[in-house]
Amino acid sequence: MNNKRIVLLITVVMSQWFPMIVPVQAKSVTSDNEQAKYLLQQILDSRQRVKNLQYIAEYDNWMSGNRVQELAKSLKKMFSEERLKLMQKELTYALSQRRYHIDKWCIDHTGRAKVEINKGTYDSSGQRIPDREKMISSWDGKIAIEYYEATTGTAAVLSNAQTEGTSGQTQPWRTCTGLFVNRLADVLKTEGLVEVEELSDRTYRVTFVRGGYKYIGIIDPTKGFSCTYEENYKDGRLLSRYTAEYKELVQGVWFPIGVTEVGFSAEGLEQTKSTIRTSQIKINDPNFHDGLFHVDFPKGTKVLDKVTGVKYVVGDPTSYRVYGDPNSRSVGEIVKDE
Repeated sequence: MNNKRIVLLITVVMSQWFPMIVPVQAKSVTSDNEQAKYLLQQILDSRQRVKNLQYIAEYDNWMSGNRVQELAKSLKKMFSEERLKLMQKELTYALSQRRYHIDKWCIDHTGRAKVEINKGTYDSSGQRIPDREKMISSWDGKIAIEYYEATTGTAAVLSNAQTEGTSGQTQPWRTCTGLFVNRLADVLKTEGLVEVEELSDRTYRVTFVRGGYKYIGIIDPTKGFSCTYEENYKDGRLLSRYTAEYKELVQGVWFPIGVTEVGFSAEGLEQTKSTIRTSQIKINDPNFHDGLFHVDFPKGTKVLDKVTGVKYVVGDPTSYRVYGDPNSRSVGEIVKDE
């Protein structure tokens, strides 16, 4: 099983733009970036209290029929017919109107991360159909592991650069407040204009433009200065919206426990929707340890180790051979010749 192929396909499917009209009147408006810098610092102070984090995020994803057709067309342009046939199972998941995935996350403040992903679809009665496959991505600060488990076998790739799997592109702690605050920091760093409106409910509407996109977020001081909803625009068109519900789980740290993300078509219609629920949340666990980033390879796992330059099968010491050398023979092949 080609792990790069799977990661690429998931990236294509997950890269949907997910805006919100806030029916609250502005109390005051300022274009003074000092107010924005104050809010930024408050957000960072709250988020930096998290030194380690473990939780489960459960996603229920929906796509409109039109969006399924658009995605199918784009995949046909990206891959040959022969390759699409090999990817039939992945395509069944990617092109399902309703599907789910359950992500088990382990993260620390240094950037180390591990996620285990189990996914599936729904039948006509709404019952879940697990696809009996599992993916694990891990980054311990030195070694990246991409592990794939299916009914046909297991495989793993080791490298010395962090992969997309552990960058947390879609995990709620990053997408809710995290991405918004990163973009806000970038704009303030370059002295870009940020508009801040204090609303009548004492929240703040923060608006700025970055990279051709317009972002509008609502910052709630009563919830650890979290971004409770966000709108994204491109050329004046509403692209996406998320709303998030937060809960204070440790003092001063508000974590997203429920999220709804909606992506819109050019006509302003809903074309994607994700409902996310988080559970089993542990923040700053005193028992957090390095072993949480470890991945066990069962016997028979096909391993490609790009760090040491070898590939082998776990449990078969005669299977080792040099990676990338077409003339390299495994120990087992050499023994057979002799």
